[in-house]
Amino acid sequence: AANFTQRIMDMGYDNEEATLILNLLKRDIEEKENTVILSTKVLYLHCQILAFAYL
Repeated sequence: AANFTQRIMDMGYDNEEATLILNLLKRDIEEKENTVILSTKVLYLHCQILAFAYL
């Protein structure tokens, strides 16, 4: 993470701003991962319901 912080600081932000930007990016990525996991579970459930309906 220190490497990313340094790169953000090289773009003209101070350490505090760089840390904030990094945390926002990290949270955004985690939310996207959670969304993918959730939609996969919903899709799986949907397939189970469809399979059950055709039995």
